[in-house]
Amino acid sequence: MPLASPQGASVEALVASRVRHAAAPLATWTRRRTAVLVVAYAAALAGMVLVKGLFISGDRYFLILLVPALALGLGRAYARDFLPFVVLILLYEEVRGLAHSLHVAIGYGPFVEPPIWLDRLLFLGSVPPEAVQRWLWSGDLQWYDQALALLNRAHFFVPPTLLFLIWLERRDLFYRCAATMVVVSFAAAVIFLVFPVAPPWRASELGDLAELVKIGSVQAASAPVETSRSLIADTLLRNPYAAVPSLHQSSWPVTPSSAKKASTSTARSITVSRVGDEGAVPGLMSLTRTVPGFVPSDFQSS
Repeated sequence: MPLASPQGASVEALVASRVRHAAAPLATWTRRRTAVLVVAYAAALAGMVLVKGLFISGDRYFLILLVPALALGLGRAYARDFLPFVVLILLYEEVRGLAHSLHVAIGYGPFVEPPIWLDRLLFLGSVPPEAVQRWLWSGDLQWYDQALALLNRAHFFVPPTLLFLIWLERRDLFYRCAATMVVVSFAAAVIFLVFPVAPPWRASELGDLAELVKIGSVQAASAPVETSRSLIADTLLRNPYAAVPSLHQSSWPVTPSSAKKASTSTARSITVSRVGDEGAVPGLMSLTRTVPGFVPSDFQSS
């Protein structure tokens, strides 16, 4: 006999109702609502860039996505579901910074030789950062520098934007995807603590590599819009050596893997992976597909 609540509904029925509610789209996609979403997002992003510059931290992007959520009448639900995720990501950044502060206090790291040795082993004696700058850096910013800088910044807005779209379609998948990102981020923080690796620019400053130009800094200095850090970002501890795995300068590609019908809209199941730049750890990146209980089958590649 199924258990019953005081109101007479069975526990199984209540659970099934909750599951259906979490899987149901928050918004029915009409042309008007899609236009509202796009216009509100574009206006919020443009306004933030014009007022605060190109530095878009997690707290600022939370406010950007709040605008289309409000335009769709989902402001309270957005704050309820996204605020804990943003707080956890900011906490990860603080933990990452604490790791660096501890290293400085005890004189531990950063390690310079291991990644250089590995690069020379894999690339027949060459070190990719040296070779790429020798081939492509002319002393002035080129169009491909701007394009790659945009790709580099995609790390800050692609994952939360796609999380937002997933949230509008399937809250149950949003919870799992957000939890996976948090787990992977804190797993990376553990590696930053145990194995602090000097990125190529730091190895260059120490004389272990040829002179390397921090092209991102050159581009930021020449940007037509003044860039400032947010108040919250300024209070967080920084880790300039968070290079293995390079989650800070990586993007989280999220590609459609299949399309399913959900209510009156199309719910998309996705494949989530993290691809780092130089010095990334492939094993950690694949953690998004192996953490038990966090990643649904819809998220796994076939």
